[in-house]
Amino acid sequence: MEENTILMKKNLLWKAGAIIVIVVLGFLVFNQNKSNELTGQVVAASDKDIQSAKLYMKNNEYRVEPSVLKKNIPVRMTAEVNSLPGCAKSVVIRDFGVRKSVSTANNIIEFTPDKTGTIEIACSMNMYHGTFTVVE
Repeated sequence: MEENTILMKKNLLWKAGAIIVIVVLGFLVFNQNKSNELTGQVVAASDKDIQSAKLYMKNNEYRVEPSVLKKNIPVRMTAEVNSLPGCAKSVVIRDFGVRKSVSTANNIIEFTPDKTGTIEIACSMNMYHGTFTVVE
């Protein structure tokens, strides 16, 4: 009889543990990054009417963080120059008339996004590419 009770307690503990794991995983999955439910990405916070973003290179692609910006709010994009190889330092964002060669002494790119959608970034030689999104 004692063995039966011990087995029942162990079985109950395993079930309780499994339920706790499922609840925690469910919470993590369903509460991921709800700042922009349409895109599932973080929208840049504006600070006194200027959005801050970071531009860098990963796996030979331009990356922008945050990757979603707001339309008609000026952007101050700081380039991590050390991550940009060769011609990637010559940044072109054609949709907003941006063409700038960045350096460690001059790594700020400023523009105002005046349209929404997926915006392409390329180097001046069109070898490196990336995108970011602009929303209303």
